[in-house]
Amino acid sequence: NVTIPSGIDWCRITPLSGTGSGSFVVTVDPSTTALQRDVNVNVSFDGKAKVLSVVQAAGIPVGSYTDGEVRVYEMNRQNKPVNMVFLGDGFIQADYTEGGAFDRAVAEAAEAIFNVEPYTTYREYFNIYKVAAFSTQRGATQTDRNVSKNTAFGTAYQGGSGMTTNDNKVFRYAQKVPGVELDKTSVILIVNDTRYAGTTMLYNTGRSVAICPMNRTPQLPGGFGHIVVHEAAGHGFGQLADEYTNDVATPPTADEINELKLWFGFGFYRNVDLTNDVNQVKWHDFIGRAGYDAVNVFEGANYHETGVWRPEFISCMDDNSYYFNAPSRAAIVERLLTIAGEAYTLAGFVAKDVVKAPPAVFATRTTSSLPRLAPPVMKYTK
Repeated sequence: NVTIPSGIDWCRITPLSGTGSGSFVVTVDPSTTALQRDVNVNVSFDGKAKVLSVVQAAGIPVGSYTDGEVRVYEMNRQNKPVNMVFLGDGFIQADYTEGGAFDRAVAEAAEAIFNVEPYTTYREYFNIYKVAAFSTQRGATQTDRNVSKNTAFGTAYQGGSGMTTNDNKVFRYAQKVPGVELDKTSVILIVNDTRYAGTTMLYNTGRSVAICPMNRTPQLPGGFGHIVVHEAAGHGFGQLADEYTNDVATPPTADEINELKLWFGFGFYRNVDLTNDVNQVKWHDFIGRAGYDAVNVFEGANYHETGVWRPEFISCMDDNSYYFNAPSRAAIVERLLTIAGEAYTLAGFVAKDVVKAPPAVFATRTTSSLPRLAPPVMKYTK
């Protein structure tokens, strides 16, 4: 006689009883769990009793990704889409299941972006993808704290709020998305760690990778969603400059001015300028325009209190608030329309612009003990 414990449905034995000499067959269903399964089967014969131990190694859970697998988060457009690609670092194989840790992180990040204008209004232009990249360990290396982690892209905290990653490897994984053009794609790297930080690698050709850890600080400028909106939606896709000052009282040096002008020439940093002339500043078309009373010239931006100006008193590129000022929204819309093969006009932008003024709570700038997010790392390639 053979007896299997009740409740075991993945292991079957036939026959369960017999007389004389014979044999029985053990059938084990394929594993759909990331855990090892085992069961002890009682076998009795000729007045003797034996225990047969059946052990099955961990399998692949239902809905699991394979390394490098591409899945669609949202498909909105067949012709000339604006592509957004999410990857993860510090997520192990077990995190890549349908509805698992990686999927939940992508959903949280994507919805943070598309709950902020102008991304909400123009969501239909975007196709959003997820790409799996298995890490051996969860978390990220912390160079400044002598903590080492074995992760897919080698993402590391460097101190303050600065981070690095193997952006070339990130881009290789992003290119697994069929038809993706990196210079027209927003690549977002979610880091499976809660330490506050964030950095974007920006290339003059248009490609970028925004490094965004899953920080849970409730106050600005912290919080995962706020970091994603600043780094990915602001720096990465919008190609915007930081608007905070870091309390540096001196104006930019000649080298800093030349560096700004270089990136101005590539079409970047549409939200800061080196002049306060209301007739010449980049966003002069918004000054005095009905509905855009918040737009003017405010001194202090790009890490300097003086010598650089921003268009509104407060915006996401200052304290990670869920609000982009008008010239920033216009820059984002112009880029996505250009990728989509459509013409941008100021009149067209204004007609569809939903949030023309900042919330009333933006009367003061946020103060926090947290450092500002690190400046984008600008990379020039010919």
